[in-house]
Formats: sequence, structure tokens, C-alpha cells
Amino acid sequence: MSRQMARDYEKRGMRVDVRNNDFNSAYKKFKRLVANEGIIKEVRDRQHFEKPSAKKRRAKAQERRRWQKKVTELTGFYGVHHGSAYKTQTD
Repeated sequence: MSRQMARDYEKRGMRVDVRNNDFNSAYKKFKRLVANEGIIKEVRDRQHFEKPSAKKRRAKAQERRRWQKKVTELTGFYGVHHGSAYKTQTD
């Protein structure tokens, strides 16, 4: 295959072959490929316009949630009960 043909082949996009009429495994493979490429996330993000300030606010809130989760895992506390006292996990 020549270089030009190889480049054209790459530009066509993703491709999943259905073998032995096994649609389910091909569908699973397709979903995995789409998820790895981040296509679904991009489509969701582009459905509606979001102001840059709203994007920053959302990203900051996500960072806060990640940090809070990390702190709770490290300290062994799992939450606040009715806004008063911490409870430890009992296993």
C-alpha cells in the first residue's frame, strides 16, 4: 500500500468489522473505541454553548469534589451527619 493510500485510509475514521454475524462483540468494540477517543464527551460538551466563566466554575467544582474525596479517603471519615459530627466507617 502506498503512503497516500495509507493516509487516506487513516482519514476515513474508525472502523469495526462484524465477524461471523457476531454483532454484539462488534458493538462492544465500537463502544470501547468511541469511549477511548472521547467522542461521546465531546458531543455532550458541544450540545449547548457554555460560557468560559461557567466552564471554569464547573472545572473548579470538579476539582473541589476530587479533593474532598481524597481527603475523606485519607482521613477515614465518610461524611457529616446532619451537619454536626463526623462518623467513622464501621466494617
